[in-house]
Amino acid sequence: MKKFIYPAIVYYDDSNEQFVLYFEDLGIFAYGDTMEQAHAEAVEVLGNYVEVAAMVDAEFPEPSTFAFLRSKFKGKDIVLVDVSVDDKGKVLELK
Repeated sequence: MKKFIYPAIVYYDDSNEQFVLYFEDLGIFAYGDTMEQAHAEAVEVLGNYVEVAAMVDAEFPEPSTFAFLRSKFKGKDIVLVDVSVDDKGKVLELK
């Protein structure tokens, strides 16, 4: 089993009235009407990313540090999103 943990920057999109979680290191987004929905979507999006990357033997970028993200995205909240995968790269459990 391997665990992937990536930080995501939290935004609120006023025009669409949705929370957005942006994975700076991966260039992917997740959305939800509530923060809880956006986080659940982020887990699913990260899981899909990891599964596809594992299928094509892609290398995973190192997660950015909080210090780097805090300096780049001043005033934004940052959350951690994680998924666990089996030896074949399949997501074990979506949280």
